[in-house]
Parts: sequence; structure tokens; C-alpha cells
Amino acid sequence: MDAPQVIRALQALHPEPEWATFPELADGTGGRKVRTIDLFALNLWPSKGYRAVAYEVKISRSDFRRELDDPTKRAPWERLAHETWIAAPAGVVPVAEVPEGWGLIEIQEGGKVRRPRRALQRQPPEAWPRSFTASLARRSAEPPAPLEAWELLGRKVTVDHLVKIAEALIRKRPELLDRHRTRERPTREAWELEHARRQAEHHRQVGELAGAVRRLCGRQVQDAATFAAWHARNARNVVPAEDPSLIAVQRAHQALATLLDELEIPALPSLYCPR
Repeated sequence: MDAPQVIRALQALHPEPEWATFPELADGTGGRKVRTIDLFALNLWPSKGYRAVAYEVKISRSDFRRELDDPTKRAPWERLAHETWIAAPAGVVPVAEVPEGWGLIEIQEGGKVRRPRRALQRQPPEAWPRSFTASLARRSAEPPAPLEAWELLGRKVTVDHLVKIAEALIRKRPELLDRHRTRERPTREAWELEHARRQAEHHRQVGELAGAVRRLCGRQVQDAATFAAWHARNARNVVPAEDPSLIAVQRAHQALATLLDELEIPALPSLYCPR
């Protein structure tokens, strides 16, 4: 189990909209930044007293020992959070060695959690330092991390979903390999016919593209690379708004460029376009 897996399991304990979570949060900005916590969770409900919880993630015994050797890394979060926890995979951190006032939460396979030692309930200041408030504001303004959540057919797809899909594929791998080995493969003659058909289709599409350029723009196009270079030069020109014909030509440029991208014509620069 790695640190991102531990952090995702912790975030699952603090779901939206009740909680907001901030991985890798600094205790300040600019020159005021001193230490970073692996995960900071803030309760957004007044009825829960805007409770703040800080988690320091350790995935190895050596990493945990370095934490014990430098108490200054923990000090800012003891002042800013109601609870402070060491979070680790099961069996990594001995309960007896957990720093005073800190709790221990163990993440087991499958995301289950166990708390061998509870955290001391602290009382942070009524108002956080402005440098820490600025750090929270900066993280809130940052775009979400890539691959953390996608929208697919109206449903939210998270990294956990992707992991489950990967695990299902691993289980089905022998079956998929058997299908691949036993499926009927095309003969060389069939492959060559299909290849010739696709080439002819590309020739037809590029030929139509060249004809459209010739009719709309008065430009002869011999191949896709020539057209792409010509369009790149002309796309930068400013078209006078009072000349409708030139506006139509510019729109034609844009439409043809889009068509060029859709057909992936630049991948076939040697194709000849008939006059």
C-alpha cells in the first residue's frame, strides 16, 4: 500500500458535503510556509464546531522514525487542528512509539480502518493565523488533480472505480487471452484488401478537401502538408469585418482545418490530391 492509497482511504472517512479535505497542505504561504501535512480535513458544519483533523501518513518504519527525530514537523499541526493522527498501513507503526497526543489510525486492505490509539482532543485558536487561512484559500482555488474524478455518461468516475475496473480485468485476463489466441485472424489477402480500401478512402477524402479549397479559396492543394502550412499562414491574417466574402473564406479555412484534423490527414503527407 502506498501513500496515495492511504490518503484516499482517509478521504473516504470525511465525505462531502460535510467535510473538505486538503492533501499536502502547507501551514502558510510564501515565506510563512514552514511545514506540510499529508492530509487536512475540515468539517464544514457549525453543529460540529468546524472540527479540523490533521493526518501524517507513514508507509514505512524508517519514514516513521524520521518523524520521531524531528518534533518541529508536528508542532504547527498540534496548534492548528483539534485532532492529529499518524496514518499508516497495518503493522507499520508500533502503538507504543506514537508521539504523545497523537492518535494512530491503521489502513487495512480494502480500505477498512482501525484506531489502536485515540488522538488527544485539542483546542486550536478561535481564529487561525492569516498565513494558514491563505494556504487554505490557495488550495481551494486550485483546479482538482487530474484523474481524481471524471464524468462519464453523467456518473462520477473516481480513481477507486478505475482501480476496481483494473482488478476485474486482471481476474478476467486468462479468459481474454484465450479469446485472443482462438479468434479467427484475417488472411494476408484479406488484410491487403482492407488496407487498399482504407487508402482509397483517404485518397477520396483528401481529394474532396483539395476540391473544396480550390472552389472556396482559389488555392491548388497537392498534399495535406501543403494545405496545413497554407492554412497556418492565412489563419493569422485579420479579415476586415465589412467584407462578407473574405469572412466566408476565413470560415472556410477554419472548417477545412477542422476537417483536416478529423481525418488525421497530416499522418499521410505523401498522398496526392487529384486536380
